[in-house]
Amino acid sequence: MNRFLPVLILCLASTVPAIAQTTPQFEIFGGGTWIRADISPDFAAFGVTHVNAAGWNVSATENINRWFGGTMDFSGGYSRPKIVDPVTGTSLSNLSNASLHTFTFGPNFTYRHAGRVVPFGRVLLGAATARASTTSKGALVLGAPEKISDTRFAIVAGGGADISISRVVAIRGTVDWLRSTFQDFSGDRQNSLRVSAGIVFRFGSLEH
Repeated sequence: MNRFLPVLILCLASTVPAIAQTTPQFEIFGGGTWIRADISPDFAAFGVTHVNAAGWNVSATENINRWFGGTMDFSGGYSRPKIVDPVTGTSLSNLSNASLHTFTFGPNFTYRHAGRVVPFGRVLLGAATARASTTSKGALVLGAPEKISDTRFAIVAGGGADISISRVVAIRGTVDWLRSTFQDFSGDRQNSLRVSAGIVFRFGSLEH
């Protein structure tokens, strides 16, 4: 799958006819996301250094001119991480549910030219909310149900590229660095990776 996706994108880019790059007033993106979330080093004893979560990512961009706009971005990732018993070394699954939601806004910088591929970068500021709870199985194993939630400042910095299918539709892929500030009894700083892919719909035009 990891090898198939880049080949598919290259094939699409080579078969889509050239499209004049006008500047849309609005761009709406929706797709799936994968997050490799950094967590507290205290959990390393339980065999958990990162949590891999899958979910969704949506964003809306209003362009001011050809190269500059403002973006609102929202995402959610969900996981049931496996935990290793530090005494027996046994891998335990289905004990807890974990989620991470981001709500960010900031400037978006786009390079538009005559080609089909439109790269962009952005720096978004906002908040991240992390939640964790025990499942019914986890409550039996751990002896009591647990539920925690926290919201902290977050930065999303990165970018991606659109491959135009038509004047109003494009395929988008993005890679972002996600910096959060949850208390983790270490540096209270987490550096996570977020990768998203989906469809962009374009509305309006700044060029009349």
